[in-house]
Amino acid sequence: MAPQPLITMEVKAPGTAKDGALCGPIRKADFEAAKFQMDGKPLDEAMASAIRTQVVGSITPMLDKTGCIRETPDGAAFKTEVTLDGVVHPEMTQRVLWVKPEDGYKLGL
Repeated sequence: MAPQPLITMEVKAPGTAKDGALCGPIRKADFEAAKFQMDGKPLDEAMASAIRTQVVGSITPMLDKTGCIRETPDGAAFKTEVTLDGVVHPEMTQRVLWVKPEDGYKLGL
């Protein structure tokens, strides 16, 4: 969520594989249950609540839609293409690279 200080958000939500994409409902309850950390330590509830409110507000237009992410090769990495209720959203496309902790990577770098 932020590089300095490093703030991370963990959201657990259901999903399924469908036609080569990972898909699932975008539900407010999943984001309301999100867990936050700052520099690897849990945030106090007041700070977490403030961030959670901002996150839920920013995703409101996506709530109750089905989101799908399809990865396609992009050089040494992948490109994630996003659809919401079947409509492609190129503004949400990102490059990603799958790594393992034993490869020397850690969250936030």
